[in-house]
Amino acid sequence: MARNESIEIDENDQKIIDQVEYYFGNINLSHDQFMKTQISQNDGWLPMEQLMKFNKLKQITTDDAVVIEALKKSKSGLLEISECGKKIRRALPMPELSKEYIDDLNLRTIHMKGFPKDSKFDDIKAFCVQMGPIESIEMRKIYSTKEFKGCIFVIFKEKEIAEKILATGPHKYNDVDLLMENKNEYTTRKQEYHKSRREKKKQLKAQ
Repeated sequence: MARNESIEIDENDQKIIDQVEYYFGNINLSHDQFMKTQISQNDGWLPMEQLMKFNKLKQITTDDAVVIEALKKSKSGLLEISECGKKIRRALPMPELSKEYIDDLNLRTIHMKGFPKDSKFDDIKAFCVQMGPIESIEMRKIYSTKEFKGCIFVIFKEKEIAEKILATGPHKYNDVDLLMENKNEYTTRKQEYHKSRREKKKQLKAQ
């Protein structure tokens, strides 16, 4: 789909573009088995009737024609619309999951902790996009209850943006300082935490 750099996009159209491009984005497509199955059955095409069943998109609009018109205004070049206007697919190839790609992804990913447990996705997204263009946001939840933990992973489109955010902190959300670290720092901290817990358990058993 050709890029439309000069077309103005209203707020509702931008929400549609963001949501659909999230479904077809690098992060979601690498994990979403349902999406993988759907697009593998038809040369990458996803029927609009199937897309319109997705809950977050339905919260924005239930009119597939509105979705198509919004996607025509997208400037990313990520998606392609079929000639009949009844199907869409990804136009850009998925990135190779090389060490270089993973390293870059980890540097673009920031773990943010300290959000209220009743925070809404749209509010958190509005907070994050003020810092720079984002690729994905994951609100982390307790597996058993689906309750929001108060922390997120946000992936920015460029590692330089993430590095600048971390260098200029602390950043506040509702007047509360957020703990921020990149994915590498988060992983190291969690590994050290679990190692410490294992050692304490061994010490207790030895007593």
